[in-house]
Amino acid sequence: MLTEFCCSCGALAAALFVAAVLLRLAITFANLFVRPSQLKTAPGDNWGDLSQWNWDDWDDDDDEPEKLPPPPRQKAIPQPGIIKSLLMVFLMLIAGSISYACLGFFLGELLELRMRRFETRMLALALNLPFGFLLMCFVLSLLLPTTFWRAAWVAFMYHVILIGFSFLVGVIIFGLIALIA
Repeated sequence: MLTEFCCSCGALAAALFVAAVLLRLAITFANLFVRPSQLKTAPGDNWGDLSQWNWDDWDDDDDEPEKLPPPPRQKAIPQPGIIKSLLMVFLMLIAGSISYACLGFFLGELLELRMRRFETRMLALALNLPFGFLLMCFVLSLLLPTTFWRAAWVAFMYHVILIGFSFLVGVIIFGLIALIA
């Protein structure tokens, strides 16, 4: 019994770690497509303006002073650490499980569908997908300093990457089964 519990916890920890890495990858890809917000600056604050010239390095022999290097590109969505990513994935897992249970209760009690049937569970999962997406956007916008729409972009990228990763793992597993059989 103890070994089954330890194996289950280890599998859960490994799955959470993989999901956290995929979340970080989704944020990285979303940063490629989403531009950072443009702050309105004063008229003389643009890069390359006279205020940006490095006048200390200007010698009388040179024609013009050197320009300072451009500022580094800022990210629209900040990249969280792995622990914060694990926390976000764990919160989404807990909240998604609660919403699935509530939806199952709604389908079972109000619509009198039996949750023991496979079709009813698949219906509950399909109906839970939009809730899960909105829940992920909400959690990301709360725990990352970003807007809801940027969090929605991250959630979309996460689901695309998750589908691709699941397909890849499925191909590997079925390929191994085909080699063994």
